[in-house]
Amino acid sequence: MPQLFSQPVLTLQVPSSAITYIDEIVSEICSWYDLRWGGLTNTPAFNALPTEDQIRIINNILIKQTSYDSSGFLKIQKGTIAGC
Repeated sequence: MPQLFSQPVLTLQVPSSAITYIDEIVSEICSWYDLRWGGLTNTPAFNALPTEDQIRIINNILIKQTSYDSSGFLKIQKGTIAGC
């Protein structure tokens, strides 16, 4: 099969600040997804998740509630501690 292009047709130059911004948005979306599991961590659906996901979700919930992860490490967050 013939190769159509020997070099990339288009190369985008994205400023590093834009990449940082996108990374922050993705991180926030993932955090919101994890927080939806609050109150559902003892359900069959939660237990069916991969262990790595369970740990990440539990840590994100704890960090939002207390500013500490499950290992007791302080995690700086934006806004006010939920405390619930």
